Amino acid sequence: MKKINFLSLIFMCGLMVLTFTNVKAQEQPQTDNPNQADRPFKIFQELGLTREQIQQIRRINQERKPVMQEAQRRWRQANRDLDLAIYADNSTDDQVKELLKTAQIAQSELLKERTLTEYLIRKVLTPEQLVKFRDLREQIRQRINNLKKQNNQNTQNDQPQQPLNRFQQRKNQNRPQ
Repeated sequence: MKKINFLSLIFMCGLMVLTFTNVKAQEQPQTDNPNQADRPFKIFQELGLTREQIQQIRRINQERKPVMQEAQRRWRQANRDLDLAIYADNSTDDQVKELLKTAQIAQSELLKERTLTEYLIRKVLTPEQLVKFRDLREQIRQRINNLKKQNNQNTQNDQPQQPLNRFQQRKNQNRPQ
């Protein structure tokens, strides 16, 4: 249960960061699909953000983007290295333990950077906007859960479920069919 809550928290943090990353301070982009282009602006409108707040959020995202990208790169690389070591023919226990430690450090750094970015953005919001944002975030969480439930119901009848993790994936690949 804690793992699900933690993953949900990370997903929502990422969603918030991605939402605010695409902000344009002065004008809305013109695209063929207005629903997709207007999504961040709808959130801003629902929150009632001022131009100054939008500019502050944009500045935060511009400043934090390189740091976030580097933390994500380190985390992905650490996971790749760990995965390769786990399934390599000649890896040692010490090597796997060291790579696991590296992956844990990279993940904690990524979480730290995401949290700091969100906190900086959160400080831009007024108390009323924060309450509204929490409501919107809960609505998004409920929509995602509903979609997952629908998807699970559809896939249970159609095909076998996918393996849950990389260990089960490897095991299933090695099974004779």
